[in-house]
Amino acid sequence: MKTIKMNDFFCGGGGFGLAAKEAGVEVVSAYDWDKYAVQMYKHNVNEHAQQMDITKMTWHDVKKADIWSFGFPCTDLSKARMDERKKLEGEGSGMFYEVMRLLDEVIENAPENKPDALLVENVYELIEVMDILEEEFNKRGYSINPALYNSKWWGLPQSRERWYVVGIDRKTGKEYQPIQQQENFIVKAKHFLEPKVDKKYVYDIDEYPYELFNSYAKEGGMIQVGKFHTNWLDIMKRIYLTEGILPTLHTCQGGHRQVKIVDPYTFRVRKGTPREYARAQGFPEDYEIIVSDSQAYKIFGNAVSVPLAAEHLRNVKMFLLSL
Repeated sequence: MKTIKMNDFFCGGGGFGLAAKEAGVEVVSAYDWDKYAVQMYKHNVNEHAQQMDITKMTWHDVKKADIWSFGFPCTDLSKARMDERKKLEGEGSGMFYEVMRLLDEVIENAPENKPDALLVENVYELIEVMDILEEEFNKRGYSINPALYNSKWWGLPQSRERWYVVGIDRKTGKEYQPIQQQENFIVKAKHFLEPKVDKKYVYDIDEYPYELFNSYAKEGGMIQVGKFHTNWLDIMKRIYLTEGILPTLHTCQGGHRQVKIVDPYTFRVRKGTPREYARAQGFPEDYEIIVSDSQAYKIFGNAVSVPLAAEHLRNVKMFLLSL
């Protein structure tokens, strides 16, 4: 059987790389500008990861592969951004066009290396520029198949809505069918917790005053059970019960932006730990965290949810093998 190969752009700590392993897809190259993410990828996924600035890459740097995956930066798309969202005109999310540039260079200089499939993952707000993605994909001969998914339906304890956009080269002459959202079971966050955590993750109520409610506020599987009386942003003040699921785990590097929970073992209010972030994103237990907490929160918050990404890659692989 033919081996389906993949190039992993904006590879981060290896969400797509781990998903590829689960799906039986071979990663032949992986790239990211973040040295800490590359360290994690090389240590846990494979040695192919390289620290590279995509704006300086050319077609010479890109290996032949059947699939290009790229969860390009959401920094200018996400409503979590504090200032003006410049969308695909921003320095971060504008990296989408750098992938398109590399694709153009490959088509011009080594057309035999043009990938059969493109796989994009990004935040809910991607819908605002989906027409641009469709136009850019179409220019290069790809049909577009976008669909919205939530990680809470894929065995993970967080509400995380993400678009997956599959582009298929029209030369395949076959229509691609995206995977279906499965909406029948939600796991609880309490099953993903560490039973004992360092005191540095626990909040002192005298230093950071908070209150717990007598009644719960439920929304989409999340159960808010309290809030902090601080000058933080409202979303940062919320305290959740682990009988439900967690809100979207965003990238954070301190500043009390981590998700806050009532620990069911100690009944103390604390932050989620990096290991719990990894678990809630579907990273395996043998994935070793070799960077600081600050860098780990950033890496896991930026990652794709591994089980969901794996199902997409499995579906794309089977499609390509059927040609």
